[in-house]
Amino acid sequence: MKCLRVIAEDEVLGTTDYMKPWRSARGIVLDKENRIGILYIKESDRYELPGGEINENESIDETFFREIKEEIGCDCEIIKELGYVELNYAKHDVVWISYYFLARLVGGKGTPCYTEEELTKTITVEWHTPNDAIRLIERNKEESNSSIFLKMSCLMALREDFN
Repeated sequence: MKCLRVIAEDEVLGTTDYMKPWRSARGIVLDKENRIGILYIKESDRYELPGGEINENESIDETFFREIKEEIGCDCEIIKELGYVELNYAKHDVVWISYYFLARLVGGKGTPCYTEEELTKTITVEWHTPNDAIRLIERNKEESNSSIFLKMSCLMALREDFN
């Protein structure tokens, strides 16, 4: 999904403020049994789809492949783009955009490569049926604005493809 242009407030209104959105690439990765690889974060007792922040000069697809390799330890191929979910949280000057893909595992299941911060959260990869993945993410307790958005957007992506 190519961004054609970002139009900032200063162009339209002449202001000097610019709020750069926080963008991530996430997805549903299916194994040979059509189970979905999801992350369990023990520290906060919650589940989420793998993915993460898009780095500067990195495409959405590149981010997706990198994050899948880092977070669930697998290579994958994109089956299709599911779309993106955007939260414009103007009250707190935040825009979150998560781009979602449906992908299939290529090769075997590998070993994730977590950062030091991720290791302290005790993250594990679990493989579940689509219905179980939805049920597990639905039970997440929302603790922050970002976790509310992440839960809602992960569920939206799962329901887009499995309902």
